[in-house]
Parts: sequence; structure tokens; C-alpha cells
Amino acid sequence: MRDSFGSLVQAAIRDSGLTISQVARRSGVSASTIHRVLASEVSPSIATLVEILAACGQSIPAVTEPLSDPLAPAAARAMLDDYNPGELPISTWQDRLQRWANGEPLEIARQAGEAAGVRLRPGAFYTRKAPTLGHIASTGHTYGEAWAVSGAAGLILPDLTDDCPEPTVVWYQDPSAFTRLLTGRQWYQGPAPAGAALIVVPAEPELHQGSFVHNHVSYAAPMQIVMDSISLGGEVADIALKEASTW
Repeated sequence: MRDSFGSLVQAAIRDSGLTISQVARRSGVSASTIHRVLASEVSPSIATLVEILAACGQSIPAVTEPLSDPLAPAAARAMLDDYNPGELPISTWQDRLQRWANGEPLEIARQAGEAAGVRLRPGAFYTRKAPTLGHIASTGHTYGEAWAVSGAAGLILPDLTDDCPEPTVVWYQDPSAFTRLLTGRQWYQGPAPAGAALIVVPAEPELHQGSFVHNHVSYAAPMQIVMDSISLGGEVADIALKEASTW
């Protein structure tokens, strides 16, 4: 979020043609504070942000959007699973999940899954035509980089010759490279609608912790599969919650 504010203010100042000193004088916000916002060292209050943008001749668009934050499931895994988040800044999400779920493990997983917003993740691709699981596996093995299947296929573990159950998720560092090899279908970039059969989503390296191999297919860790499935919504979310309630 701090990075987003910094980028927003940086763009506004650049487009205005003003110096930081001029923006500080016009906004009543100190130059040192503006520098800290630009460096993503602080998150400005809404009032401060309004004044900085107004000084640059801009306003804040009053638009909200659903959460799509990979730090939410990372925080839940650190709370519930054998997972090392490394340098990922998950403390804020750990505090939120503790408040929202009152420490109840299944509720932590549910809340984190709903906040993950897998369908909305920037850089993701989707197709409406499900490939076989074997086609996904051969594509994943081509580059020799980490990949993991999740979503409906992660819950069901279908045979290699089966079409992937919908919706299935593939985690991969570079979705565009993955989709170029997974041919024979039309790919779209952007938010995945309800009819998406397969969604290929950018993965941070930490996500692959706890992955397992079954029948030559790399699957995400069980906790990750549950939260991804919850994030996808619908019947697959219901199955995931029922499965997790037995753990």
C-alpha cells in the first residue's frame, strides 16, 4: 500500500511540472513528509494525500475494488502451517486475520482465502477451455522452473489424461511464458470470470514451500490449495471448506 501511495504521488508531481518544494508550499505538507511518502517510508493519511494531489491539480478517484493480496494467504500459512515467509511483510495481515477470525484456524483460512483474490491477481492469464492435466504437467516441466497446480485440480488430484476440473489454478513465475507453451486454446489477460477453466497466476518463490508431487504433477501445499479454492468461490470453495474442517 505504501508503494502505491508513493507511486501515486510521484506521478502527480511529475505530471504537474512542480518541484517538491512548490508542492509542499501549495499543500501545506512539509517537503520532508512528501519525500518520505515518495520513498514509501510512510503511508499518508487521506487528508494529507488529498492536499498533495490537489496541489498538483489532481484528486483521488473514489473507486474501490475487491482485495487481491498474496500476503493474506502467506500470513495464514505462517500462522497455521510449516511455512517460512522470508522477507514477505506479513505482520499486518497476521494482525488482521487474528482479529477477523478470533484465532479460529478454519476461519483464518477462510478469511485469508477470500482476501487472496486469485481471480483478480495482476499479471494472470485465463482460458475457458480446460487442458488435460498431462498437458499442464508437460508444460510445467519444460522450463525446469517451479510450478504448482491448485484450485479444483488440487482438491481432486485427477488422472493425467483427464481434463482439469474447473476452475484450476497454476502458479508460475512468468504466466505469459507458461501460456505460450500451453497451446490449443485462447488466452485472456485480466480478471478471470466465473467461466474461466484455468487461471495461470504469478507466484512468489515462497508460495512453493510445502509443494508435493503426485503422479508427475507438482501441487501447491494443501493449505495453499484450500485457500486458493476458497478464493475462487462457488462449489470449489464449499468443497475446500468441508475438506479443511476435517483437518
